[in-house]
Amino acid sequence: MAWYVVHRGCKPGVYASWDIAHVQVNGFNGACYKKFKSKEESDQAFYGQAEKETQAKTDMHDKPAIRQISFKITHVIILVQSVVIVFLSWKLMSS
Repeated sequence: MAWYVVHRGCKPGVYASWDIAHVQVNGFNGACYKKFKSKEESDQAFYGQAEKETQAKTDMHDKPAIRQISFKITHVIILVQSVVIVFLSWKLMSS
């Protein structure tokens, strides 16, 4: 039986099936996971890495400003594209 360790995902942990582990990592930016052959190996990988994972979580909390800027830039790009589409549609209809 295979075991899956999710180090970075919606809910990090050790999972007995890929279906459950996949839910934790699917669509998660920067997901980190691995398959193991035994429960002992997966427990060692997950619980033995607790200190490193705590540091990784701390590092991720230092980046909310970057995410916020990226979010705002995305909205500006969408707004500009919308204005261009409306303008071009208006020009096409008026000619």
